[in-house]
This record gives sequence, structure tokens and C-alpha cells, in this order.
Amino acid sequence: MRNVYLTGWAAGTPVERVRAALTFKAIAFEDRTGMETSRYDDRVPALSLTFDGHDLRISQSLAILNFLEEVHPSPALLPKDIADRARARTLLNMMVCDLQPLLDAAPTQRNSAWDRVLRETDRLCDPHGYAVGDALSIADICVVPELQRAQAAGWDLQGCLNLARILNVAGKHPAFEH
Repeated sequence: MRNVYLTGWAAGTPVERVRAALTFKAIAFEDRTGMETSRYDDRVPALSLTFDGHDLRISQSLAILNFLEEVHPSPALLPKDIADRARARTLLNMMVCDLQPLLDAAPTQRNSAWDRVLRETDRLCDPHGYAVGDALSIADICVVPELQRAQAAGWDLQGCLNLARILNVAGKHPAFEH
């Protein structure tokens, strides 16, 4: 792949998800996030984050993650087992589709949103290793940044033993060292 850029004014979990996936798949990229909005808005039709590579632009972190998995299937972000893949997709959707809108729409109720969604996430995660299975997956790519965000805001992982372990195991994976 040539000339891969991550652009936009976004910060936070969507950017962290894509950075981790690019790093995990060993795809060299130039991180141009944090651009001034005026320079960004005239280049792309997206809200906040764009992957620019393969002669196309893709916005939305989940669409970018799916594209990367299809174009660069190894190392895989999705588990081999069909049931594990379904569970990984469930967990990523809980982070991207359920939790993210709650946090963005009602910042004063973040702790209750984290409490409700992350406790259910904890229940669905494997009781050992990573979120799903014994290797980093798309579920971890989506869960870990949200856990880091929650902890930075003071949300307590007490009582969420699976999430605490995932943050300790997956959060230390080289994919998150950027």
C-alpha cells in the first residue's frame, strides 16, 4: 500500500481504533489527525476521520477497520471460529454503535453510560486472555481505547474483572504503542 494517511480533526477512540489496526497489520501510515478543520473540510466529505490510501478515502472507523481486514487479511483482526467472529462483532458494535453515541450525546451521564454498557461488555468477554480468544482481535481494537477513555475520566473497573484483564493484556499489545 502506498501513501496511507489518517487525516482529520478527530481525537479519541475512533482514531485510536484505526491507529491500533494499522499498527497491528504493520501498515505504514502518516498520522495527520489534528489538522485544522478548514484544511480538512475541503478535502473529504466525512465528519472527523478519514483513511486515505489505495486511491480512495474512507471515513468512519468501523468502515476503515473492515476495509483493512479485507485488503490485508493477515494478521487477522477477526477470529477464525464463526461463533468467536460473531461475538467479536457484537463487542465492537457495543463500543462503536451503542456506547460512543451515548457518550457523545450526554456527556454529563458518561459514568452511567459506561457503567451500563461496559458491565454488559465484561459479561460477554472471555474469562481469560483477550476479549475473544487467545489473540488480539477487532473486539480488543474497539474495547481497549474505550476502557482507556473511561479510566482517564475516573470510571472504576472494579467489578469488571474481564475488562480489567483485557486492558492489562490487550492494552499492552504493541498495536497500542503509538
